[in-house]
Amino acid sequence: MLGLKGEQEAHGRQMKYLKTFNHRLAEQRRRHKLTPEDVAVICGVDVGVVLSWESPYESQRTYPSADNLIDLCVRAGLRLEKLIDMDFSPSHLKQFELPGLGLSEEPDLGRSLDELQDALENLLPSEEERELLKRFRQASAEQKQLVMGLMRAR
Repeated sequence: MLGLKGEQEAHGRQMKYLKTFNHRLAEQRRRHKLTPEDVAVICGVDVGVVLSWESPYESQRTYPSADNLIDLCVRAGLRLEKLIDMDFSPSHLKQFELPGLGLSEEPDLGRSLDELQDALENLLPSEEERELLKRFRQASAEQKQLVMGLMRAR
């Protein structure tokens, strides 16, 4: 069990990219003419949560989840590099590359996330395909064999 000092040190390490998030969010909100209520709706949280994200008092401050950060970028059009404490210079961007997923040439991270979301949506099954899969899973073994036979006959 960590003592108070240990908890504060662990908390500080955990939030190393969000140390100035409270100021950055307030600034971006003003620039984009968003109220705390607007941000709360975008992120699906209570307005009190947004106010705690922006609290000037460290002891009262809370931090957004990764989902909240993505909502701010994708749904509100805010740029991640404007919200977090991180070096986004080209020499440091290599760390964001994932196998099979190259970074977009788009300099606006919000647009890059939109491109990624579009690509993912193209991979997801349509409503018709989901219904077909649902019915196939509910079918008897004999019905599944018939369907598979029809598919092979093509």
